[in-house]
Amino acid sequence: MSAYGKPRRKRCFGVAVDLNSYFASIEAELRPELRGHPIGMVPVADIATTCVIAAKKYGVRTGCAVHDAKVLCPHMQLIEARPRHYVEYHHRIVAAIVFDKQLVPGEARWFSA
Repeated sequence: MSAYGKPRRKRCFGVAVDLNSYFASIEAELRPELRGHPIGMVPVADIATTCVIAAKKYGVRTGCAVHDAKVLCPHMQLIEARPRHYVEYHHRIVAAIVFDKQLVPGEARWFSA
């Protein structure tokens, strides 16, 4: 309560976190031999849902059909998605983001886990 007997309003802040090629980046973290190589994530048989920057340099894009991705980047490795790991890393990233009392509305902050 405020000094005037009215409830205090809580200040709310939104957070936007850009996790570049998240699934593929997690796979490269878990499997160091994949780092720096073009890889694409395949949760279904014919669609590559995400790929790392090394594959994007060849023109492979998110949602690209596997056949088209292999034409653009024949040496790209296709990795079967492992959602359990992505959820685990999501929880770790969220836990690592800690806000201090000095956060200013409209200010951009970089956090590193």
